[in-house]
Amino acid sequence: MEQADIKALGKKYTTGKDQVSQRTIRLSSAMEKALSDLADEEGLTLVQALERAVGTQLFIEEAKRRGDSFILKRGSDQKLMELTFGSKD
Repeated sequence: MEQADIKALGKKYTTGKDQVSQRTIRLSSAMEKALSDLADEEGLTLVQALERAVGTQLFIEEAKRRGDSFILKRGSDQKLMELTFGSKD
């Protein structure tokens, strides 16, 4: 695992191989299948897919905190859509 700094929710998360912990999580069979499919799609391990999902959620939560919005372009017809998050303030 490479060292990386993740800043979100007013905190800084630093990753590195000396900071690895082991946990047991319980997932429904549907969530396990979804995680497995995500990992397979991207050629990742289950742990890498879970780390990516948590990182994405941190990004979204930080955007919500700021009241940001995202512009999405649908691939099929190039239609633009705005994804807006309400601020927690």
